[in-house]
Amino acid sequence: MVGVDRSNNAVATEVAGRLESDGGGHGPADHTGRFGARVPAVAGPALIVVALAAATLEQGGFYLEGRLALAIPIALAALAALTRPARRLGGALVWAAVCATGLGAWAIVRGWRAGTTATGAGVALLLVAMAATVVVARRTDGAGRQLLRDGIVGIALIVAATGWYGTATHQSPWGMMGGSSWRASSTLTYPNAAAALIVLALLFSLSDAAVRRRSTGLAVVTTVLLTALLATQSRGGLLALAVGVSVLAVGAGIGPVVRAVAAPAIGAAIAMAGLVPALAQQAAPRPALAWFGLAAGTAVAVGIAHLRPLPSGTRARTAMTVGAVAMTGIGAWLASTRVAWPADRMTLEASPRVAAAKGALALIARRPLAGVGPARTVIEWPADDGGVFFTPLIHNEYLQTATALGLVGLGLLAAVLTATGVALARSRRRLEAGRWIGPVAGLAALAVHSGFDFLWHLALLPVCAAVLVGLATADDTEPLLLDERTNPT
Repeated sequence: MVGVDRSNNAVATEVAGRLESDGGGHGPADHTGRFGARVPAVAGPALIVVALAAATLEQGGFYLEGRLALAIPIALAALAALTRPARRLGGALVWAAVCATGLGAWAIVRGWRAGTTATGAGVALLLVAMAATVVVARRTDGAGRQLLRDGIVGIALIVAATGWYGTATHQSPWGMMGGSSWRASSTLTYPNAAAALIVLALLFSLSDAAVRRRSTGLAVVTTVLLTALLATQSRGGLLALAVGVSVLAVGAGIGPVVRAVAAPAIGAAIAMAGLVPALAQQAAPRPALAWFGLAAGTAVAVGIAHLRPLPSGTRARTAMTVGAVAMTGIGAWLASTRVAWPADRMTLEASPRVAAAKGALALIARRPLAGVGPARTVIEWPADDGGVFFTPLIHNEYLQTATALGLVGLGLLAAVLTATGVALARSRRRLEAGRWIGPVAGLAALAVHSGFDFLWHLALLPVCAAVLVGLATADDTEPLLLDERTNPT
């Protein structure tokens, strides 16, 4: 065969057969086919997973070293993907690419005008990397797409494990003191970014449990991820999870999603009962108690996941009873040890963020159309002690874009997101629920979370979003487009 998958349509198979019967081995078409045949379909996805893993170990690509570790494998993955037959791009994805090109060009222009050309070029290159990632995800086969899903979950497990360990043992930088308590920051060294990645993986696992199957592995993975998410104490992450679960419920049904969530939720609550005593600033680390809580919580989650199916009414009552007993026991334990959840994480108030948002709006009002330029955002507000706070980072990526690139940049970003949303909605008719709902729920969660934390500054997360777009818009039933040189007609 000349680089054509077995799953191709009849026309592609007939064309390949003609080329083979013509003696093969001559002309540019035969050379392209033979090169494509030597590159496995999973080569591109495997390189994308390598890129994500490398960025995870380099603080999510926040600094140049991490971005290079992310960019080089993506470039190789794109080259490998170009040897694969292409799938027809829908009009919405084409418009998303056009608007992203405009956004990248505008970032370069504003960077040049503001004296921060390198930063503007970095924004454009990130958009190129995201586009290449979408191409790789769309040009692979079912095994490649499953590799991408499993890769994100596996990488999130690394983040979850290191964050949980850093919190349980008070080891920096995997754990960090935030306010008055220890928080899971993982290899990313930023709790909110760790929460964002964990939420993406959680929604993959929950969609699998709700739509496809329940298994011991899924129960363990989901419980560990949910425990680590709670350990980050990220309010934006919890809100994003709630949004993602709501999307899952709409796509897969409330009953299946509730059943998928119940077991890991109870298991994570038990696991957190072993971790909370070590969270307070003045508390000593208690790794043995944390290990015991995690093991017990995981065991309970696995046991609940494998309960025999009962009539729906009985199942609901049983789940409520088990949950009530578990929560009562956890509450009694925490009360007996006089442990309280850190007070500063129990409120939605975040006065520095509110002040930063107000400062950003004032900055936008001064330079509404063009913005101040990339890396030129500086927000200041008065402190309670009479001093002044300064920050270049707003915990809202939409406001951050508006301050740096103005309403022009924000409008181009809105166009990219709108076109992508249209493409996702159209792909719903072509994909089975299990393949579509997980990535879409993850994208919805990340979009909401980006309004509360600076997540796009870690290149790892935008590239993960690109993976989700590719997974949710690829379709095995679409005909693959052959190069015109390989078509004898």
